[in-house]
Amino acid sequence: MMKWLYTGILLMFLSGCAHPPKLAPTEFHLTQRLIAQLPAPKSHAPFHSQALITTAVRGHELSFMAMVTIQDHTLTLMALTPVGIRVFKTVYDGHTITTEQYLPNIPLPNMPEILGNFMLAHYDAQAWQGHLPETVHIHDAGLTRTLINDAHQTILTIEYVQNGRQKVPVQIHNEVLNYTLTLKNIQ
Repeated sequence: MMKWLYTGILLMFLSGCAHPPKLAPTEFHLTQRLIAQLPAPKSHAPFHSQALITTAVRGHELSFMAMVTIQDHTLTLMALTPVGIRVFKTVYDGHTITTEQYLPNIPLPNMPEILGNFMLAHYDAQAWQGHLPETVHIHDAGLTRTLINDAHQTILTIEYVQNGRQKVPVQIHNEVLNYTLTLKNIQ
């Protein structure tokens, strides 16, 4: 009888170790184990962008329009279908992320990860100091931004095009989690 009790307790402990820790509302995964914290929107100048975003994850593609505004220390992301139907609106004030869903039967993406990808593409490296794990570094070279770890392995690559004086992101690829976001600016 005691043998089964010990086995049950051991299985309970092991199953607890098998589940990743619960993330804080403003944390997101760079890899399965590396967690980053979103910087506050106040660290960015006022901004407005509209893009058609196509996600490719494990052979499946999904496209949506994204309108992003950073103003008054708040980041707002509005997602619409390609024909203009509102899907969701997310507001991030530096402390909390609030999401309104307009189409009830569509599963929503992980909002901190969506915001993290956007902010990694648009915020300068200095804004990320203290928000990335100590083992992750941002390397900017020309029209490419790369997040690398201490072993010089690429975690994330962001490709840009030059538009006047601005660098505009056109692709975000996570090497570890194996997804790609393609962005087409429509301004």
